[in-house]
Amino acid sequence: MCGGNAACMIAVDTGPEDEVRHNSLHSKLATWTSYSSTSSTHIAGMGTVHMVQPFGVMAEALKCEPGTPFALVANMAVQPDLQGRGIGRSLMSALEQLVCKTFKPKPPGMLLLVYKDNAAAISLYQSEGYRECTDWVDPTWLHDAERGRIGRPRRLLLIKEFQSSAYHSLIHQDTMIA
Repeated sequence: MCGGNAACMIAVDTGPEDEVRHNSLHSKLATWTSYSSTSSTHIAGMGTVHMVQPFGVMAEALKCEPGTPFALVANMAVQPDLQGRGIGRSLMSALEQLVCKTFKPKPPGMLLLVYKDNAAAISLYQSEGYRECTDWVDPTWLHDAERGRIGRPRRLLLIKEFQSSAYHSLIHQDTMIA
């Protein structure tokens, strides 16, 4: 179990869809925002993060002790018609700040899996300091490839390691996250 180290961030737009603005998005990020089909808000994007403890092949690829806790970003998505407006970047920043301020024990970094053919997402993650863990090969893709099954896209493992000075500044940033 992650011992309470899990969160979902949802970016909501409370105005017309064409009024989503990067500068005002931070005030609209919230943990566990409720949403229903009758709500006046529109989900612009979302992402989740939870604690994982890599073992085996993943721990070897990360060059860490088996069971070292890392924060894993998952389910990152931005509405297609709202992409390119900074929503994904704001979500990533909010998730990282949340991890740095609240996750116990403090992880040495954040991980995420991304499809190899998703160039836009990879570009965003790299611009946010993530790098590919080249020693890791997607076991699901490898399993299928060894059996001659083609079709499932390959995923890449990306990691962002926290440096002590960067980690310190993230903890002390003035944000909406308590």
